[in-house]
Amino acid sequence: MMISLFVAVLVLLQPVIEITDIQDRPNDAGDGLYLFLDMPDDTEDFLSCTIYRKEVSQPDSCWRPVSVELIPIVEEFIVDGYDPDYIVEPGREYMYRPVTVTLSGDTLTGEAFISQIVPKGEYFKTDEVSVLIAGALFILLIFYYFKKAQKGLEMYLRPIAGIEAIDEAIGRATEMGKPILYVPGLSTISDVATIASLTILGRVAKKIGQINQPPRIPASP
Repeated sequence: MMISLFVAVLVLLQPVIEITDIQDRPNDAGDGLYLFLDMPDDTEDFLSCTIYRKEVSQPDSCWRPVSVELIPIVEEFIVDGYDPDYIVEPGREYMYRPVTVTLSGDTLTGEAFISQIVPKGEYFKTDEVSVLIAGALFILLIFYYFKKAQKGLEMYLRPIAGIEAIDEAIGRATEMGKPILYVPGLSTISDVATIASLTILGRVAKKIGQINQPPRIPASP
């Protein structure tokens, strides 16, 4: 009896893992939080740490394990929100409780920590500012050259070798008096490649209409 009581007292006096701070995860949709832990100096007897979470307004029966971390924890913080089964919802107030499991099977429960931070989403990722600037410049260049084209300014358009080959083939067929055969593809009309081929067919049909040459266009059933 005395030995069991002594072991229980040692378990209670053993230092536990505590949560010291919670921060909102940056550049997200408000679905993640950073949990900073205070680790004891001696963690040789620790096996893992389970993080429990519930909303502040919920009763104690709603504590749910949302993360299990093996000891030692190499990261500076734990991210809550990775597990799709235990999502973090924006605008909710949460509280957390760490429970440490020792090698002997004992569980050491830390103090409940109420987050002063409410998760919220950002409008855009700050680490993607370069992509935003490049996209804005690209759009400005498009409008700039649209204005120049509307003013009648002649601009150089790089010729496409495939289009020139089509024009050459149409002209050769006309000189030889042969009909023009255009194969849009071997797939059905719902295939992406066939749809792209129909776009080219529109230009070919326009060119053929100028020379009154009958086309032949087989289609897949």
